[in-house]
Amino acid sequence: MDTLAQDVATELLKSDGVAAIWKLHVVAARVYGDGFPTQAEKLLRIADAAEDAVRSTAVAEEFSSRAGPARRR
Repeated sequence: MDTLAQDVATELLKSDGVAAIWKLHVVAARVYGDGFPTQAEKLLRIADAAEDAVRSTAVAEEFSSRAGPARRR
């Protein structure tokens, strides 16, 4: 994956949370409709990188919560 897209995605997630993903898709659709398909594709790459980051964070958090101390029965 593109490192620039990952960096931008990380910053957008920090500032806007997961709403950034939806915003990127909306803007990409608008940009595409205005006749700029290459720029729309770049925005979608950033959205994909943000989705990947959210998914990998969720998986890591789930794994770490399961690997915690043994539970008593």
